[in-house]
Amino acid sequence: MGSTTTTKQESTMDPFQQEMLEDLYGRTTEIADTPFAAYTDPLVAGMDPMMRQAYEGYGALTLPSEYGAASDIYAGMAAETPEQRMARVRGYQDVYTEGVIDPMLAQAERKRAQDRVGEAAGVTKAGAFGNVRRGVFEGEREAAYETSRDAMVAGLMQQGLSFGEAQVAAENQARMAGAQGMIGAAGAGRQAELGALGAQMSAGDIARQIEQAGLGADYEQFMRQQQYPLQSLAGLFSTAGLIPAGIGTSTTTERSPYGGLSAFGGMLGGLGSAGKGYAAMAPLLSDVRLKENISPQGSVNGINFYTWNWNDAAKKSGLSEGITFGVMAQELEKSHPDLVVVGDHGYRMVNYSGVEDITGVRAGG
Repeated sequence: MGSTTTTKQESTMDPFQQEMLEDLYGRTTEIADTPFAAYTDPLVAGMDPMMRQAYEGYGALTLPSEYGAASDIYAGMAAETPEQRMARVRGYQDVYTEGVIDPMLAQAERKRAQDRVGEAAGVTKAGAFGNVRRGVFEGEREAAYETSRDAMVAGLMQQGLSFGEAQVAAENQARMAGAQGMIGAAGAGRQAELGALGAQMSAGDIARQIEQAGLGADYEQFMRQQQYPLQSLAGLFSTAGLIPAGIGTSTTTERSPYGGLSAFGGMLGGLGSAGKGYAAMAPLLSDVRLKENISPQGSVNGINFYTWNWNDAAKKSGLSEGITFGVMAQELEKSHPDLVVVGDHGYRMVNYSGVEDITGVRAGG
């Protein structure tokens, strides 16, 4: 069986690149081993003193006293009974009586007395009536006077009642207007207070926002400091990625029965292809069924070696004639099954590189 040669080309790393990667690994390890750094400074701005004062001002607000006074006025008016209201009207009517009715009655009485004197003088002078007729005349006159006076008094009393009603209504209107005025004044004052507190709150909030912006800037700076090593490392990795791998190469050539394990594995897939003989696979084939004139040559590390000739079945497939040195696949399969494989053609093949690793004997040729 003839041997084959295999050429291997290996890439070797440039020393500069090797040094750079080792440095990057060291830096990466250092960053990974860095303990977690918690941010200990404040993240949220506290309440500004002006805002706190404004809140305290809001909390100290109470219902204005004017509201209570106005409420008392309305409550008193609502609770007044008809009798109480009429008593107030009578009070104003009495004032009207004293100021209007009584003077008018006194004046009417004086005029009545004057009329009596005048009439009596006229009757006496004329001698027109007797005592009886005179009495009748005076009686009729007095009755007419009383009727006129009563009518006048009734009218004046009605006027007095109307006056009292008007005065009570005006008084109620004045009381309501006063209550409304107190409410309005209190509301205006409260609005002024709220406006001042709101302005103070806004000013305090602006100060708080400024402080919050500063805290946010401090936190961003902290995060940039934390990210800087990673960003620097990423830049170094990016630079290292621009250097092509395998700057230097080396080539070695070695003799192998069938091109090594990779060639051995690669050839297995094509063993059953139609139209191909076994000649291309002669370094692998070691099936006893393809051999004759087998002669033992010795044993190394438990593996027996033989010489043989290929039989007619092997020759028909193009295997070369002559003596060949190697192992029996069926025998090796019992002790080292990992070194033997059955091809698609049904014959056993041997991984002679593995045999050489175990025995130090290069066979298969």
